[in-house]
Amino acid sequence: MQLPSFSVVRWVIAGVVILGIAMTVWVMPRLLADRSTPVATVEPTSLSGTGENPPLLNAPAGVQDCVKSQLGEVAFQEIATKARVMEPAEEEILNGCFRDVLAPADEQSVESTPAPATTTKTPAAAQTATSSSQPAQSTDSSSPSNDTGDPGAPAGSGAATTPPPPKEKSPTDDIFAEVWTKNGYDGASYEYKVNCGSNYATLQECFLWDLTRVTVTAPNGTVYDLAKDFNVNSYSGEITRRWVLYGPAGGGLPVAGSYTFTYSKGESVAHTASLNYSPEVVAPPTGITYERTGNDITIRWQAPTGISNTMWYKPSIDPPGNDRAIINKVSAWNETSATLTDVPVSAGEQVEINVAVFFPGGYAYPPPIKATW
Repeated sequence: MQLPSFSVVRWVIAGVVILGIAMTVWVMPRLLADRSTPVATVEPTSLSGTGENPPLLNAPAGVQDCVKSQLGEVAFQEIATKARVMEPAEEEILNGCFRDVLAPADEQSVESTPAPATTTKTPAAAQTATSSSQPAQSTDSSSPSNDTGDPGAPAGSGAATTPPPPKEKSPTDDIFAEVWTKNGYDGASYEYKVNCGSNYATLQECFLWDLTRVTVTAPNGTVYDLAKDFNVNSYSGEITRRWVLYGPAGGGLPVAGSYTFTYSKGESVAHTASLNYSPEVVAPPTGITYERTGNDITIRWQAPTGISNTMWYKPSIDPPGNDRAIINKVSAWNETSATLTDVPVSAGEQVEINVAVFFPGGYAYPPPIKATW
């Protein structure tokens, strides 16, 4: 076999050297640039997408104050103690507070409109509103289009359109109608009610305050009148703004179907809304006992079957006299005892001690314990 000449070998070696130099010049700057480029971080789209109560008590003080100012003290404590889970609008408020309080200074200049606060109870069914009042503000927000909307501007020029002003919020956006089951020891029954949200400065306000009549029309055509109930519980401080009707003991559970709520001022209908309802029931707590120390009382109970983090308890004392409010407090779903301190009951009074369990569609209660204080 004839070996390649020396000149051929020399040209091959020269070609390899030139190729190596070219690769070094082209590849090395790109490798160095890749190493110097920081890795992009992905921000979470939500602060609370776990389906559980966000850790309010671990949040910065500024975030807690922001949430409390929009939800009110009672709703804030129910969520912070995991007495119930947050509603979607409340999660939006929490997310907004994190953004507003913790955002860098250059982002604080962009005003963020928080979602409206909702009632402290999750509605049993979604409402379909039919009203002459203006429509509720949409919670959907779209990114501005690249088209300027000006026919003289080139399409896709990158100039953003000015977003339209937000629609004015209607007072009826902050009312929440519910149909509840009342599963008591004295017979299953129903409860119809409509609440206002909690973000108000005084008791005597919100859409429900100056109405003259609220009715509910059941699927069978029966019309029920609700009673106005605006009060502040003298013991717990719980604020109530609602119209409500408690069904009689043994009145029967509400049937499935469409319920229409009608809100009137004088002879005029101010608003109507319908909701579709399917009844659910829970079992009451059992084994209730109590222990007194002076005017403090510790109430204990056994959890019903099927208890979950969508539920909460209200241990209570019912003093004599129809004009006196029930003394109670909210306890989380996983608690089986609670202490009520400085109970406003006098020695010798006959009281009833009980524990009710609540869930988004109703509540249940066992027979009370009668005791002398």
